[in-house]
Amino acid sequence: MTTLTEAKYLTDAGRGVAVIPAKPRDKPPAIGEWKPYQTSLPSADELEMWFNGNNNIALVTGHHGLTVIDFDNMEVYDGWIRHGEKNKLAALVQKLTYKVESGKGVHVYVRLPEATKSRALNKQDGTKLGVDIKSRGGYVIAPPSIHESGRQYRAINPGAMIFCVDTLSSILPPDMLMQVDYQPKRTTPRPAPVGDIWDQVMNPVSMGPGTVDRIKAHYRLEDLLPTEQQTGPDKYITCCPLHDDTNPSMWVDTTQQICGCFSGCTGKPLDVVNLYSRIHDLSNSEAIQELAREL
Repeated sequence: MTTLTEAKYLTDAGRGVAVIPAKPRDKPPAIGEWKPYQTSLPSADELEMWFNGNNNIALVTGHHGLTVIDFDNMEVYDGWIRHGEKNKLAALVQKLTYKVESGKGVHVYVRLPEATKSRALNKQDGTKLGVDIKSRGGYVIAPPSIHESGRQYRAINPGAMIFCVDTLSSILPPDMLMQVDYQPKRTTPRPAPVGDIWDQVMNPVSMGPGTVDRIKAHYRLEDLLPTEQQTGPDKYITCCPLHDDTNPSMWVDTTQQICGCFSGCTGKPLDVVNLYSRIHDLSNSEAIQELAREL
C-alpha cells in the first residue's frame, strides 16, 4: 500500500474522508492552507500531486462526526482496555472499530452524532493524561505514513468498520473527559481522586424531585463561560467552547440563563446542564449526576 492508493481509497465517494499531505516523517501539513478540506474532498489531481513523493498522509477529522482517540501513553491505553471489562460498549468498540498503531501508541476511530472539540485530556491535577481527542478542526497521521522515529503507522485491523457512539463518555470514564479550563466554579474543592482513574466508579447520586432546579439555582452560565463583553442589559457575547472560536460567537442571556452559538453548533439554546454536557461530552443525565455531586 502506498500513500497515494490509501488517499484514493479514503476519499472514495462511499467513504468521503478528506486527506491532506503532511511533511515526510513529520506531522505538520505540507500545504499552506488545509482548512477547506474540513468540509470538502481533495480532487484526484491534488491527490496525484501530493502523494507521488515521500509525503505522509493526514486524515482530516470532524467531518460527519469522525473522531479519533489518540492514545500516546500505552499505560493509559492498557487501562482503557481493562475498562472494557466492566463497560460492554467500550469492549465492543475495542473489538470492532478501526484502530491504528501510531509512532507512540494507538489511534482509536469512532463516529459521533456531531463532531466535538479537539483537545488534549488532562488528569484531575491538570497535567497531561497522554490522550488527545481529534475531532472538529483536527487531523491525524494515517497509514502507511512514517513517524519521525522511523516506525510506520499500521492498521491493527485493516478494513474494520468505524463504530458509531452517542458520546465519548459512553466508552471513556466521564472523569477522564473533565476539562480544567471549563470546570464550573465550586463552593468546595473536588475531593482528590483515589487510586487509578480506571478504577474510579461513578457512584449513583440520589436524584430526588427538584434536583435539576437545585442545580440551576446553584450553578450559573457565568460559572462556565467568561462574560467580559457585554452587549446589553444582562446580555453578553463570548468565545464558544464547543468549537475553535477566535471571533466570539456565543451569546449569553444571564437573566434567562440560556446561551447559544451564532455559528450554529448549538442548534437550540442551552441551559447550564445542556452546556455542561456538551463541553464534557456527557449525556444530560450524566451531567446532572456530575453536577448534583457538588450540591
